[in-house]
This record gives sequence, structure tokens and C-alpha cells, in this order.
Amino acid sequence: MSHAVPDSNAYRLLAALGARGIHSLLANAGTDFAPLIEAEALGRSRGVAMPRFVNVPHEHTAVSIAHGAHLASGLPQVVGVHHTVGTANTVSAVMTAARERIPLLLLAGRTPSTEQGNIGSRDVIVHWGTDTFDQAGMIREYTKWDHELREGQCIESILDRALSIAMSEPRGPVYLTLPREVLAGAAKPTLSRSRPGPGASGAAPDSAAIRQLADWLLAAEHPVIVTSLAGRDPGAPEALAMLAQTAAIPVVEHYPRVVNLPATHPFHAGFDPAELVAEADLVISLDCEVPWIPRTTNPPENARIVHLGIDPLFPRIPVRSFPVDAAIIGEAGAALRALHRALKPHCESDTPAMARRRLAASQRQERRRQEAMSMLQPPADPDVIDPAWLSACLGEVIDDDCIVLNEYGLDLRQTALDKPGSFFSAGISGALGWTLPAALGIQMAQPRKTAIAVVGDGSYIFGNPVSCHYLAQAEQLPVLAIVLNNGGYTAVRRAVEVVYPDSVALQESVMPLAQFAPQPSYEGVAAACGAYAERVESRHELRARLRTALDIVRTEGRQVLLNVICKP
Repeated sequence: MSHAVPDSNAYRLLAALGARGIHSLLANAGTDFAPLIEAEALGRSRGVAMPRFVNVPHEHTAVSIAHGAHLASGLPQVVGVHHTVGTANTVSAVMTAARERIPLLLLAGRTPSTEQGNIGSRDVIVHWGTDTFDQAGMIREYTKWDHELREGQCIESILDRALSIAMSEPRGPVYLTLPREVLAGAAKPTLSRSRPGPGASGAAPDSAAIRQLADWLLAAEHPVIVTSLAGRDPGAPEALAMLAQTAAIPVVEHYPRVVNLPATHPFHAGFDPAELVAEADLVISLDCEVPWIPRTTNPPENARIVHLGIDPLFPRIPVRSFPVDAAIIGEAGAALRALHRALKPHCESDTPAMARRRLAASQRQERRRQEAMSMLQPPADPDVIDPAWLSACLGEVIDDDCIVLNEYGLDLRQTALDKPGSFFSAGISGALGWTLPAALGIQMAQPRKTAIAVVGDGSYIFGNPVSCHYLAQAEQLPVLAIVLNNGGYTAVRRAVEVVYPDSVALQESVMPLAQFAPQPSYEGVAAACGAYAERVESRHELRARLRTALDIVRTEGRQVLLNVICKP
């Protein structure tokens, strides 16, 4: 006889998730999931709406898939993970989600605390070995809220609080621990007031602060906007384009993770803020953690610095010492529209400064175009593939139904991505392995689109590729993975160059800890999971091979991997 009766916490949890529109639960289960597995089977037999279990072989993969699914859907995602060891496997992916403000609910098992006397009591040796004093402590720095479900608590109320906190700005992951004995036990009756919460609504920018910023912009000779994440707000790209055009303000996308401003916009000023920040008298850091790199670039002493966004001072980053003349809290789109309204009456005709900025913007665009073209000249070995060439070829092949994800090597100067929602990049947490599983999440959330993951070989390894390719096959997710294979870690080599310009290590043929030799057959890894996979070494064949790969993804509904051998 089943113990997962409809009044168990496990049953009520799954039913509550289904009632709140959670259609899937990405999970890597352990012994602590027994009550949930039984409850799901019982609910399915009775026709109760519950989330579909998606069996993901690794927790890092599951969290990164959920991250991608949220980017595509805007909805909160739920991930089920094993207790201590499973939670440990999520940490780097949760770190990325926290820095990127992704609303995730992690449902974590908990080692049974009783040794006997309960149907959920310990029954295998690992229940002693994996016990902890504070399981949530290992992940608490990267979650907004954590709680362990206790006997007698209303599971629906706890769930609603978790989802509301995750969805409130600044959004982020939350962590709910579920002891096996409590899951299997009887649930407290539902509170009549228990109902889904949408999260606290976004903040409107202070009108006085916006007027002050408008005055500063009107007085500025050399203003610049630097942004990384404004485009996460769906209304921001259009508002930013309108503001930049009206007031003749150059916009730099510094390490962008989304399309913030169409690449072809006349005031798109590239991706390196150094030149414009160095001469600016007003810098607006718009939803941007790092508007410039102080080690190499700083604005003039008398420049005003304004930080604008839903979390303008980024208090979860311990050290961030950029000057602050004003910090304005507000969702990017709403703040930009308010600023445009304040400026528009004063911008009916150009001031001399605005006219100069329009001319400079036109010259800058032409210079950037020439520089981008010069990067495509064949190298000494005319068959060598470099990231610029791959990016240009990919830019020619993709269309409006493609969503490109990048973790290494994609040169945005060549791809010219204009459409909001067509591009996502790995976050600034430094945790490798995000892109391929995130592409699976994008594909799950938007099956009519084509997700393309561009990764370095190091990032590919970190992404648990067997787990990813298995899931792509099991869930029929036809993604295109492009591995820019330069045989090692470029970031390690560049760090040595920066810190030790006259490095002895740079003179060696093989830098320690920076290269992979021999190189694995990445195409073999993917093919073992049913992918169409091949190695690409010819510059002249690359464009055609990309087109063929995209055609296979779309016509055969099959995952594809291209192992592209690039110049180190």
C-alpha cells in the first residue's frame, strides 16, 4: 500500500507546484527523493496536475538548464537536487545564477535525521556519511533565502514565500531543504489564504533623481552610457535606442550578456569602454557591475559617475569601489523612458555638443567597420580558423530564429546581433560550463527556436558534456554546439601576460596548466549520445559546415557538435 497519500507533504508539494504553473522539475535524485517519486506516480495515476520529472544526470547541468529556461521564458524554474553532495555539485552554477539574478527554487533533499522509527529513517550507510550540521551553509552566500521544511508547517505557504522571494527584484536563487521524514509525513491543512505570489513589483526611479540626471546630461560635453545587463528588461533596448538617438549619447556594451542595444544602432560604441570613459565628463553605469577596469582605465577626476539599475550598487559584491555621484534604483526600461521624457523637450534641436557627438559617432562606426573587416584578412597560414573568422561565418549563417549563447571566443564585432533576446552570454562569476546546458534550457523553453552554444574546449569540459548530450538525446533537444578548440585555457595564458609581461613562462613551448595535450575527441563524446558530430579544421570549409550543421538541427531534429580547431 502506498504511503504517498494525498495528505503527505511530498504529494502536496508536487500538487502545489503544478497548480502554480510549474510544468517540469529538473532533478538529479538520490535516496532522499523516494517520497517525491511515489507521490508523482500516485498523482499521475489520479490525473492530478504535477510537474513532469526531467532526469538530469548532473546537478550543475540541471541548474544551468533552468538558468537558460528562465532567460527564454521569464518564469521561475525549479530544480531538485540530492542532499549534501548534490547541493555541492550545484554551487558553481548557483553562483552564476546569483550574480545574474536568476530566480530559481532549489528543492534539496536532506539526510534523514532519525535512525529508526519512521518510514523515512536512515537505511543506507551514506545517510551517516552525508549528514551535516548546516547543509544550506555551503550555498547560503549565493541564495536570497533558505529554509528547512519542518513537521507541521504548511507546505503551500512555504512554497509561495520561496517563489515570491525568488521573483522579487533583485531576483535570485532560493533554497528549500526537504527532510525525507517530513516529506513522507502528513501535511498540515492548507491555509485558506495560501496562494501564489508574483514577487514584489519593480521599483520606479525617483523623479527628482531623474531630473538631476537629465540636467547633468544636458550640461555634459562627453557623456557615455556603459551597460552589461539592461537588455534583460524586455523594454530596455528600445528605450535605450530612443534615448541614445535623441540626446546623442554613445553606448558601450561592456561584457554584455544580452542584446542591450542593436549592434547597428548609430550610437552603439562597441564593447570596450576605455577610450570613451577616459575622456568622459559623465558616465552612466546602467545595470553594469564593472563599467571600466580601474587597473587600466579611469575617468577624469571631475567626471560625474551615475549608477542606474534595479540594484545599482551591487551590495553582494564585497569590493566594488567605483565613484558614486548618484545611485538611482529603478528597472532599466522604466528609468530610461523617464529620462527620455525629461530630456526630450530640451533636445528638439541639437546643441553644438550634440552635433559634435553625432559626427564622432558616425566616424566611430566607420572606424569600427574597417577594423572588423581587417580582422578577417587571412593569416600567414590561409587555412587557419580564428575566433573572428568563426564569428563572421556564424553571423552570416544565423537568422531571426536563432538564439546564440556564448562562453568563449565569439567576437560580437563580427556577428552584429541586433534583435533583443537573440543572444545570451555567460555571467561574470567565472564558473565555466554554463553555455551548453543553458542552451538546452533555451531549447526546452522555446522549441521553435534554434539554440546555438559557442564554447571553448575548457568550458565544454566543465559543462559535463556527457550529461548535456545525454539529455539532448533523451529530451529531443536539437541544439548546435560549436567548440572553439584552441587546446587549452586562453584565460590562464592571458593572466600570465598581464601580471608578468616579460614572463619566462611565455617563452616556453608549453605553458604549465594552460594546455590540453593530447586533445580529446569532443566529436566522439557527442556522437556517443546520438549527435551528428564532426571535426572542422579548414577556414575555407567553415561557412558551409556551419550551414550544414544548422540544416541538420532543423530538418532532422538532431543535436549537432562541431569541434572547430582554432589558432591557440
